Amino acid sequence: MLTPDKVIHIYPKDEEDEHVIFLTYPPIGEPYSECKCEPWFKPADNGHVLVIHASFNGREGLEWANDILNSNK
Repeated sequence: MLTPDKVIHIYPKDEEDEHVIFLTYPPIGEPYSECKCEPWFKPADNGHVLVIHASFNGREGLEWANDILNSNK
């Protein structure tokens, strides 16, 4: 069972709104986040889970596009 000490939140700095750094832990199934950015979950080592929060202004989309464009050079 996943417990709060096994959860690591990753979220952008300098956001226009606050991220909800809280999870609901149902007895069965996956944890659930009420953050408006709709974070995704990624398993990590030792039973930990990364909760990866998106930026509210979508800036990571621009960063991904730049990475793709620069990888073709």
